[in-house]
Amino acid sequence: MVKFNFALSSDTENFLKKAVELGSLRAKHSQRIIDELMELLNSNFAVKTIFELEKLGIVKAIFKVKRLSTLKKERLNKAEEF
Repeated sequence: MVKFNFALSSDTENFLKKAVELGSLRAKHSQRIIDELMELLNSNFAVKTIFELEKLGIVKAIFKVKRLSTLKKERLNKAEEF
């Protein structure tokens, strides 16, 4: 999404949100998910990726964080500037 600069269709977004609701990200293959996340977070698109993952409910599902606070979002944006 962010890495390749394209938008998800609304159907795909809904599919991802449903997968999160069903607990699919807590499956036995969670190491693969962690590996993929690490690759994204080590990219030049880390902050945008985090915001997109939050929008889809993935941050909450994986990290058990309800939402990123405004302060955390501001800090992420500032960190991206460096």
